[in-house]
Amino acid sequence: MNRKLQHLQKITAWILPIYAVMYYAALLLFPSAKIMISDVFSVLGELIALAVIAKSLSHQEKIHRLTWFITGAGVFFYMLGDVIWSIVELGFRREVPFPSVCDVFYLLSALTFVIGFFSYIRKQNTFLFMRTGFDVMIAMVVGATLIWKFELLPISADTTISTLEKLVSISYPILDLAFLGGILSLFFFFPLKIRLEKRNLLLCIAFLMMAVADQIYLTNVFQSYISGGLIDPLWPISILIIALASLYPNQQTNETHLLFPQPKEGTEIVPLNYLRLLLPYVGTSLLVFLASYEYLTKDPLIVGIILSGLLIMIRQVFTLLENQRLLALVQQTNRSLEESKKALEIQNTELKRLSQLSEHEAATDFLTGLFNRRYIYRILRSYAKQPGEDTAELAVLLIDVDYFKNINDTFGHEQGDIALRRVAHIIRANVRPNDTAGRFGGDEFIVIMPDADIDYIEMTAKTMVEKISELDLIDPAHSVSITASIGCTQWKGAVSDCDINRLIASADKALYAAKSGGRNCVHLTTI
Repeated sequence: MNRKLQHLQKITAWILPIYAVMYYAALLLFPSAKIMISDVFSVLGELIALAVIAKSLSHQEKIHRLTWFITGAGVFFYMLGDVIWSIVELGFRREVPFPSVCDVFYLLSALTFVIGFFSYIRKQNTFLFMRTGFDVMIAMVVGATLIWKFELLPISADTTISTLEKLVSISYPILDLAFLGGILSLFFFFPLKIRLEKRNLLLCIAFLMMAVADQIYLTNVFQSYISGGLIDPLWPISILIIALASLYPNQQTNETHLLFPQPKEGTEIVPLNYLRLLLPYVGTSLLVFLASYEYLTKDPLIVGIILSGLLIMIRQVFTLLENQRLLALVQQTNRSLEESKKALEIQNTELKRLSQLSEHEAATDFLTGLFNRRYIYRILRSYAKQPGEDTAELAVLLIDVDYFKNINDTFGHEQGDIALRRVAHIIRANVRPNDTAGRFGGDEFIVIMPDADIDYIEMTAKTMVEKISELDLIDPAHSVSITASIGCTQWKGAVSDCDINRLIASADKALYAAKSGGRNCVHLTTI
């Protein structure tokens, strides 16, 4: 969220409680001016809400921008209704009749809010919206039946009011029922992660407050409703809450891809989870109870059918609870399997690492870190088996530390080991990445150099001899220079004709020639 939107969010969050306190305080402190206070404060609150929603549109996610534009239109319609109401009351000093043109804008606003609210819920998670649609419809049918029985039928049977009054009066509870359906959808049937978003909590509070205010208004409108009552602030306050909700970002749930998304362990409130599962059954059971009470003394057959249906629903509830228990066990098993899978993956990775380490140790000389004799022969055999052209080249360098036995006898094996490690370091530093350097045994080293011409072989060998001769083995009483002799052999021809044993023997002869020639030198031959 950018800083401008955060700043607007904080300002609106402060304006809302201040506005509510000032509105109610003014109504209580100045009862003689409550009509003017109600008209002015209502329009002011709606004007602020409209400005906030308009400002938030440029910061909305693209998927929700149309939804909040529709919601802003609903605020605008409601404000028009209040403006007309205020003009009639304050300008013409007349009581606003029921129904009036104001009710047209109020109902249009409520219808717009319903469209925007359900559009918002659908975009939260399309599959969840479809999945919970039947449960919501059951709850709405129960609510509609109760409203029909105890509110709409008495209104329609009232001979003292006109048909238009009946239609308008019926429209309010129907739209409030739609609000109820939206609230149930968002709060009871969506995952906890979605419900606890501030935006969604604020929307539920706002529309619930609006529905309650509508019902109180309808109860009093045909009796003695007077503008400026304590229910008047509820409408603009709920609209301001909607405006505040528009400033909070919508967090995307990671459950959109699941066929039956389930709450993660430790994230779901268990009583609320059961409540959302049992709500359709509880509501339907209430209707069944009322129906059986209605026909209790009229027709025992109908009562029996109703009670049988009620028992079937109770049985279904127990089945549902058992399924929830089994589902919880399946989820726990799945979590255990997932944890076991992760543990196995970790173990396999560790075993692979240990296997690689073991292979490396098996191919490496522990003292110098170079490859050992067995690995060197494996490399040489692999070169001999490779298909190649007639001009393929392969060189072998045998390196021997001069008078190494004297170093061990004079300075001890520990100093001898140090000398071997230093020689190995020089060899490693002067070979190419595709060359293979190893310890051939004792104080003897070997380098395999594929695709190297004779000049490069000679240059590399002489460089090694020069670098090794610069080494000093320092002892408290003596300082002894270290030298090495190198025998080089290059083989050139078809790879299939390469004789590994002959190649090693030729390099060994070249090394013997270097030692016979005075040591600390290079002798090069070809085969």
